[in-house]
Amino acid sequence: MTVEAKIEGYYLYCIVETSDQKLDSSDVDATFISFQSLTAVVRQVNSLDRIEDEEKVKNLIKTHQSVINATLEKNLPVIPFTLDMIIKGGEEELKKWLEENYLRLSETIERIRNKAEYDVQIFWNPFLYINQLYELDPELKKLKEKAQSKQPGIAYLYAQREKKALESLLENKANLLFQEFYEKIKNTVIEIIVGKTKKIDDEKQMVLHVSCLINKDQESLLGDLLDDIEKQGYSVRFTGPWPVYSFVN
Repeated sequence: MTVEAKIEGYYLYCIVETSDQKLDSSDVDATFISFQSLTAVVRQVNSLDRIEDEEKVKNLIKTHQSVINATLEKNLPVIPFTLDMIIKGGEEELKKWLEENYLRLSETIERIRNKAEYDVQIFWNPFLYINQLYELDPELKKLKEKAQSKQPGIAYLYAQREKKALESLLENKANLLFQEFYEKIKNTVIEIIVGKTKKIDDEKQMVLHVSCLINKDQESLLGDLLDDIEKQGYSVRFTGPWPVYSFVN
């Protein structure tokens, strides 16, 4: 005698609009449960315990992304969910959740229709600006001269002042670059969200990291803008299209 495992919930990958087209389960390894024009792409879970095993977490991430990518290939509006979104209960509870959130989900679908997310990172080499800063800032130039001409103890103090002044000027320059690039990109995209920046090494520092929501047919406009920035001597990393994780709540 086989005892069926009790369904304790549904793991939610994404929500997709399917009013004019039904999903084919043959190439999306998931279950589809619909309410009116929205379909939840899910899988049944028989245990709601947290996954602690590192290898299982890696497999979960891989599966999660592959299901969402397969759904995106249907060219339907898709609301992706982050890892471990579980609706407790059976099919009726899931349909009830869809019904309760139908208006909000439908509005989100409309906002992201025919759009995709792109990631932009811009890097600069601060060392290329140091000589220019010494020429433009008389105080910095004076500190350098004093650091080179005084006795060792005094020279050290002036060298520390010079270092702090240079760091401040470089930080100000990086902020100006961020503002310049941000405004240019903002005028090219529909929505923009600022992400974290990080230092790669001394000669390659990130001055801007943004996620952009754009119409799928406008990728070339953003690409052309970034090409112009790259021609000015900056390094650019432009990736996408991605699921619109950054632009859905």
